[in-house]
Amino acid sequence: MKQFLMCLSANFAYLKMTKKLAVYEDTKYREEMELNDIINTARSNERLTYKY
Repeated sequence: MKQFLMCLSANFAYLKMTKKLAVYEDTKYREEMELNDIINTARSNERLTYKY
């Protein structure tokens, strides 16, 4: 019985950690995409306002 509860606890901790990691990776991906959009917008604005 003790081993079963230990395994159950370990599995719960693993699932909890996996969920937090998935949320973190999703947030990181969204922030990177937003940063890329900002950089690309700034670059395109520079090209539009560049005087030859």
